[in-house]
Amino acid sequence: MPKDTSYRVLLPSDVQPEKYDLTLEPDFERFMFDGSVKITVDVQEATDSITLHTKELMIASAKFTPADPSKSFAANDIHIKVKEMTCAFGFAEVLPVGKGVLEIEFRGILNDKMAGFYRSQYTDSK
Repeated sequence: MPKDTSYRVLLPSDVQPEKYDLTLEPDFERFMFDGSVKITVDVQEATDSITLHTKELMIASAKFTPADPSKSFAANDIHIKVKEMTCAFGFAEVLPVGKGVLEIEFRGILNDKMAGFYRSQYTDSK
């Protein structure tokens, strides 16, 4: 019997990720973490939005810097769809075709749901 994949949300193909540079700073006292990511992307078609998968993250900011860094584009609209586990970053201008970097600052919860960056415990047998 084929596996049910109807719950999967496919992302638009106009922006392709190539490399992720991720920094996470956990706070084990409060079970939270702060993070930032620089995603090298290839904008295949001119667009004014980028959609990514996210789960239980609070996005603080996002900006896109094209390969020609003379101009960067701050996201002026950040729209999270909890059920679809996506976040769409909207920009006031159309992003140019070609390589660029999407930088995102965020905060999350160190939960125990075994998804994403989560907390766990173990017992040392010694």
